Amino acid sequence: MVHGERGFPKDIEGAKGGFRKIEGSLERMAAENLPDAKRSLAVSWATIFPVEKGKAAFDILKRLSDEGRLDDLVSLARLYEEGIGVEKNPVEAFVLYRKSAKQGNVGAMGNYRDWE
Repeated sequence: MVHGERGFPKDIEGAKGGFRKIEGSLERMAAENLPDAKRSLAVSWATIFPVEKGKAAFDILKRLSDEGRLDDLVSLARLYEEGIGVEKNPVEAFVLYRKSAKQGNVGAMGNYRDWE
């Protein structure tokens, strides 16, 4: 495996292999109802395995965002924007970015501004 800066894999296969080493730990922590572990698992699945695990990632982020977690709302918006685990829906992505930005999420503000 070829590594780039800071030892991160330069290719998706390297990323998949590296993630598989920690996936079980994240799944166990997520099963203990730790929101940050759930988010890490979902974002990793959406990024590294968008086809295979995209729907599971969407379901996790939807539940977390329904609980009011602003960072998860932004991640959910990204899934709508890119059509990962859900039908592509730029309107819904915009609504979620705007909602999160209006609640003070700095990360969402840039996304929202880009769409105005």
